[in-house]
Order: sequence, then C-alpha cells, then structure tokens
Amino acid sequence: MKKTILLFFYLSSSILYGQSLDIVDSLKKSGNIYTALNEYIKVLSLDTNQHSIHLKIARCHSLLGNTDIAFSHLKKGVNHDTINKWMIEPDFFNICESQKWSSLLNLQIQKMTNVQRINNSELTKQLWIMALKDQAYYYHIKVAMQNNLAQSILWEHFWLLKKKLNDKNLSDLLKIIDEFGWPKISDVGSLAASTAFFIIQHSDYEIQKKYYSYLEKAVKENEATKKELAYLTDRILVHEGKPQLYGSQRSRNLETGEVKMYPVEDPENLNKRRVEMGMKPIDNLEELLIK
Repeated sequence: MKKTILLFFYLSSSILYGQSLDIVDSLKKSGNIYTALNEYIKVLSLDTNQHSIHLKIARCHSLLGNTDIAFSHLKKGVNHDTINKWMIEPDFFNICESQKWSSLLNLQIQKMTNVQRINNSELTKQLWIMALKDQAYYYHIKVAMQNNLAQSILWEHFWLLKKKLNDKNLSDLLKIIDEFGWPKISDVGSLAASTAFFIIQHSDYEIQKKYYSYLEKAVKENEATKKELAYLTDRILVHEGKPQLYGSQRSRNLETGEVKMYPVEDPENLNKRRVEMGMKPIDNLEELLIK
C-alpha cells in the first residue's frame, strides 16, 4: 500500500512538473522572457538535478544580453546535455562569437568524437555557428507577429537584420564549398553538414538552382539526407510556379495565421513519395492544400 502511494505521488509530481514546464516554455515563446526566467529558476530550485533547465535559463539570459550568467548556466547544462543540439540554438546568437563559446564548442567536439568521426573540427565549429545564425531573429519575428506587430517598423527591422546575417552566411558557405566542396556528414557530422542545406534553402532562386546538383550528389553518396533534397526540390518547383512533389512548402496568412500548402503533383501518391524521402505522412492533406 505504501509503495502504491509513493508511486502515485511520483507519477503525479512528474505530470505536474511536465505541465508546469510546458506553461513556462509557452511564456518564453510568447516573449515574456523575464517571467519565464523567474519561473525556470523556481523549477530548478525544486530539483537541482534537472540539468536541462540550466539550458533554458541560459537561453533566456542570452536573449537578455546577460552574457556571464548565460555562460554559467550553459556550462552546467552542457555537461549533462544528451540532445547535443545546444550549439546551434539561435537564442545563443548574442554570445556565440565569444572565446567562451569557442571553448565550449571544443569540449563538444571532444564528446562527439567518442561516438562519431569528425575529420574537420574547425569546419564543424564554423558550420555550427552558421547554423545558429541561420535561425537567429526568427524568435523576435514570431513574437512581433504574436503581438500584432507584423509589417511594423520593428518587424521590418528584425527582417533587415536577418537578411544581413543570411547574406554573410551565404558568402561564407560559398567560400567553404569552393575550398572543401559540399560539407560531408563523414567530415563534420550530420548536424554541421545540414547547415549547407539550410543556408542554400534560405537563399534566392538562382543560388538554389546552381547548388542543387551539389546536394543531389551528396545525397547519392550518403553525405546528406534525402529529406533535405526533398525540401530544396519543392522550394525550386514552387518558385517556378510548378506543383511541388513532397508537400514541404506552405504559406501563412499574416492576418489570420492560417497555414496552407502550395499545390502538389499527384496528391494521391504524396505520402508514398514523402516516406521514400524520410518524411512523415500527411493526414489532413485536403485541409492544407491551397484551393
């Protein structure tokens, strides 16, 4: 009986803990960083072994420009991180150019070499930072949209900053491709290798067309993923006014927030094609398609 009560208490506490974290995460996503930060600190005080909370606290402090405090929590979280994606987290954009960040990346490289081969550690670190920058400012743009500030001066300002980052990222990537070719999974790991796809995906049509064959070749050599090729294929087709093949490209109405999918070639066999490219099937296709 006592064991049953203890088990019930444990399960109930775990559920409440998970629910409270979801609520705090939603606060952070909506732009209430100070409130979310205070709540994360409270959660951590209840269980100091929840090392993932240190990463959440570090992200908040980074967004707020509190560099030293951000690194203090980041180090604690990284030491116990099992996801190994913190190094491309865009919330750390404000601190990713510091020597402390570089030192943490070196430690991460050492950890990763125990489970996968990294042939070019310097290029790996550079691509991680570029991946982080590729997603930077989207948080600010989404928060502006949630607060009905789409098309405002603030919203446009963030997009201008985003474009400058994207242009620099693209310039750096093209230099990397000229020197090393398309980044390979076997050289820099899957996370860093994907950076090339994301940057090309977010560039203009001419660049996408020019480097499509590079990604295609990498996929054939198992040095990039089929899913990345599917996304870039669709992006190019939509730009050309043609139906997409894999249903990856969608449009959001800025006023209503409604998301619709661009027209798809042979929709009856869409999910079959998606599965072949390592993508999840779509259940509500009719609802998503733009009429």
